[in-house]
Amino acid sequence: MTHKHIPFGFLVTLCLAVSVVFFGCAGPKRARPTRSDRALAEAAAAARTAFGQDRIDQAAALYKVALKRARALDKPSAIGEAAYNLSACLLRLHQYDRARVLLAEARHELARSDSPLADVLILQARAAHLAGDNSEVGAFIHQLREDPRAKPSAVHLCQAAVLEGQIACDDQDWVLAKNLLQQAIDLLGLETDNLLQAQLTGLKARIAMGTRDFRTAAESWERQADLLRDAHQYRALSAVLAHAGDARAKLNEHRLAADRLYRAARCAAGWGETASATEWASAALAAARQADDAVLTKLAQSLLTEFSDDLP
Repeated sequence: MTHKHIPFGFLVTLCLAVSVVFFGCAGPKRARPTRSDRALAEAAAAARTAFGQDRIDQAAALYKVALKRARALDKPSAIGEAAYNLSACLLRLHQYDRARVLLAEARHELARSDSPLADVLILQARAAHLAGDNSEVGAFIHQLREDPRAKPSAVHLCQAAVLEGQIACDDQDWVLAKNLLQQAIDLLGLETDNLLQAQLTGLKARIAMGTRDFRTAAESWERQADLLRDAHQYRALSAVLAHAGDARAKLNEHRLAADRLYRAARCAAGWGETASATEWASAALAAARQADDAVLTKLAQSLLTEFSDDLP
């Protein structure tokens, strides 16, 4: 059973959540606007609310307003944070080139204001990965570790190791990927943040799938879905559940594969991702029929009927 899923790199942005990234994830920093400037504060607050509610287009528009205002005030820290936040939105919207330009501006302005650069460096690394520029990923991670202005925390270094692990998986270097996963686990220590745990679990799943340990892969992706749900990163759920369904199918556990794929389709449909939803519902139907599961067969058929009814 072969399906066209959201690329693993996109999951990195969501749940290195990014937050993305994530997810993860690469998400908006809480802005510290000039107290005397109400327009900047209101735009940043409204943008943050929109991003938190997954209204990314609206968040991007509001962060553009905040950035324009910050530039007018010539406040380096405010410009840096607004540019960073807007770039996080643009990454979610797959506008990688524009996001990378804004991240360069954010880094320049944050350096001017003597602010730590770790946040922007890790997001620059993620953006480079999404754009397929892995040589730049290495350069940004090197600066994260070596530039005294970066001031990375253990969490930043953990995220860097996870990103390097994803690149090792791209290269099918499973030994290196496992070493980087262990490095990330050691850095994380007792940290229990659901998004960070989701990042680690997703990398573990991908390594397991690449080394044909399909049971560990399935269980890890299912655990990642639980962590993302607990962290309110709902948009990332569908692809993770679909990966779990693929792994269950590799184990010939067709009823479980049908369940995961049906849930993936249902979730994707809820976010308006009709093409992926249709693909996964069709795969769920095929798996349900292989499992001779009448309930899941009917549910998958019903979902596909909904999609066809929604066509113009």
